[in-house]
Amino acid sequence: DVKSLVQSVKTTFDTNSIQLLFNNVGISAVTNTVLSGDINSLKKVMDINVWSMIYGTRAFLPLLLKNPKTKQCYIINTGSIASIETGFGMYSITKHAVIAFSETIREELKRYYQRKNILVSTLVPGFVDTNIRKTSSESLGMKKEWNNFVETDIWKNKTGKMIMNTQINVNKVANLVYELGIKQKKCVIPTHFEWHEAVVKDRFNALLNCEADKKLNMRKAIRKSMAQSKL
Repeated sequence: DVKSLVQSVKTTFDTNSIQLLFNNVGISAVTNTVLSGDINSLKKVMDINVWSMIYGTRAFLPLLLKNPKTKQCYIINTGSIASIETGFGMYSITKHAVIAFSETIREELKRYYQRKNILVSTLVPGFVDTNIRKTSSESLGMKKEWNNFVETDIWKNKTGKMIMNTQINVNKVANLVYELGIKQKKCVIPTHFEWHEAVVKDRFNALLNCEADKKLNMRKAIRKSMAQSKL
């Protein structure tokens, strides 16, 4: 559990303080819809994507608070482009919650721990070359559904091609976290800049005009990114 992990960190590194807490958790539910999917699987996605961050942050916060204000500390929460954009089912719901969680604890730290210096950032990556979709399905007991999903030649259809042509490797993500989050102290860390800007504009326009998100800018950005990947 999280408490034993805290003790393990203290023992392994012989320390009572940390400067960086990276809540890098996430599970997808690509074949499980909100309206008709298994409710226990949906709850598990919420538990892992949101509640684990809350538990982890509360458990490790005392170690962050051990540092003086002169020492910069960081909490980085892994969200997603789905923290801003809809269309990813339960995953979108939970990742929307992640960015709200980051913003909430940022305000609480400012209000209740004014003598500390803890920056809260949200990583909002687009597609990254990992096994999250496969391992998530296995974790949710949906291996059969995933296999059926793959057997439909998902990688050859529109969605699959979009993933394959826009995903980046984990090393690039790590470098962006260091450059934008640690060095530049950004509160939001995007990995696909044009896509990020597009979905923010789409979301802002939809909310401002009290209408559904038409995703016009997002589609343009994705088409451009896919075209560039083929050059």
